[in-house]
Amino acid sequence: MATKPLRSIKFPGLTDTYTIAATDTTLSVAGDPADAKAAGDAIAAVDALATAADSKATVAAALAGEGLIDYGYGSEYDGDITSTLTMTRRGMLVTLNGTVARSSNGNPFMIRLNGTPAYGGTAQAISAFTDPLMTLVTGHQYRFNMHRISGSFSGDTMYAGAVKSGTYANFGTHTEIGDDFLVDFTAPAEGVQVGVRVIRKDSTATLTNLVLLCTLEDLTAQSDTVEVSGSTPTITAETGKRYICGEVSEISFTPSASGLCEVRFTSGTTAAVLTLPQTVVMPDWWTGVEAGYTYEISIADGIYGAVMAWPT
Repeated sequence: MATKPLRSIKFPGLTDTYTIAATDTTLSVAGDPADAKAAGDAIAAVDALATAADSKATVAAALAGEGLIDYGYGSEYDGDITSTLTMTRRGMLVTLNGTVARSSNGNPFMIRLNGTPAYGGTAQAISAFTDPLMTLVTGHQYRFNMHRISGSFSGDTMYAGAVKSGTYANFGTHTEIGDDFLVDFTAPAEGVQVGVRVIRKDSTATLTNLVLLCTLEDLTAQSDTVEVSGSTPTITAETGKRYICGEVSEISFTPSASGLCEVRFTSGTTAAVLTLPQTVVMPDWWTGVEAGYTYEISIADGIYGAVMAWPT
């Protein structure tokens, strides 16, 4: 005899059919019994994240391995953001509960997550946020990601916020993919504030046990190849990077102090002017850049140069 999962049963002499609710492995269907293993795995995952986030050394090692960077999440926080909205932060894990009233003038609000958490419900409050994140490399592309682990949001719109310090308008490119709320932006010299941004023009915003894993990535640092534009570029190289230029008339290249870095460029009908630090030692045969060649120069530990050249 075959073993069959029981979904319903009808007893002799009774007109009713008795059904048994299907086990919910997604942990998202109201009224259905939760799958024990799925629930246990979800709880274990959150516990593991919370444990890691509480240990700064563990998080620092994890960040280095995953290409993530510290955006000022190190201190724990547990308190009221507004009179109706509470927040708990354990490292990169943020939990939000409460309701914020609709704004008659359409003002979004922002909960700043870098440094000490702060709430801004108007443009003036957001532009007055202090202690911006200043450790980012100006000009690098970054991605701030709020991944929803559990809980819910109801209201107009929630998204990942990035605001140039001293201003209030979001900048960058916003994307929502499933439970991930992303913003990609170029780091400004003024510094940046990152956090949870909510539009509440048409309705109140309610956050119910909303658990977010918030991370920041340096997308530029993750790319080994950097495309460089312009005919007179000035490049300060990073370890492991390869800089690809087009035809140049002048080029200044400062290698990384350790590791290997490379630059490629084309010298046109007039020989390009190459500027390297005096500490760089080039091969004995090297006499300088000539017209009509494409060059690739590799420099190790900021000192030892190697050159390849091809006629154009």
